[in-house]
Amino acid sequence: MKHNTRRSTSETYGASDVAVIGEAAAVRRFDSDDETDLTTEIVYAIAEARGVDPTEVTSPPLYESVDTVALQNLFFGDRANGAGSNRTLTLEFPYAEFLVRVDSDGTVAVYEG
Repeated sequence: MKHNTRRSTSETYGASDVAVIGEAAAVRRFDSDDETDLTTEIVYAIAEARGVDPTEVTSPPLYESVDTVALQNLFFGDRANGAGSNRTLTLEFPYAEFLVRVDSDGTVAVYEG
């Protein structure tokens, strides 16, 4: 996989420059202070990339690609408990025809793969 294209998301999403594969088909922002969970943001980003309603993102089940509860706890667990975190983490995983990238700043990006 080629990771040499860079795109700034700082104006829209408050993130720094991130290495990406081409242009993202969809980018959403997860905020651990909101009531929406990370799984929902990932599903909405995939739906946006597919151009479908989020209820249509069922195949394959997301849990077959990633453990979103573990991901949310790893990235945002400290914040949920009121503690700050200086960790900078990124996780990429394949989902159907996409590559999904989740950053510890809350950015969820979906790339056509």
